[in-house]
Amino acid sequence: FQMTRLSVYAQGGFLLVEFQGTPILNSFIAEETGRELQGLFMQDNQKDMVLDFTNVQLMTSAMINEFLKLQRLCDKHGKKLLFFNISTDIRDVLKACRLEKVFRVVSTKGDVAKELAKG
Repeated sequence: FQMTRLSVYAQGGFLLVEFQGTPILNSFIAEETGRELQGLFMQDNQKDMVLDFTNVQLMTSAMINEFLKLQRLCDKHGKKLLFFNISTDIRDVLKACRLEKVFRVVSTKGDVAKELAKG
């Protein structure tokens, strides 16, 4: 199975993380990806984080659980975690799990800027 690679870009006051290598974030890669994301957050002085899902079609419950851990970590440090450009399938999964209000989902780069500018 293929491992996910993360491409990370420092964009002013936040980190932009793109997923590369697999269109499905599944249980085989969830734990390692979750650890990697938490490590990125902690090593970069706890900046706001924007996860770009352009290359992701679907994610499993194991990956959602890792994102919940990351969300709690961001909340604990008073930082934002944004989900950018998610597929309709992922949006439907988040709604079915009643998580659309837990995660901040944005569709455009303008929306990213607006969310990050909020207090």
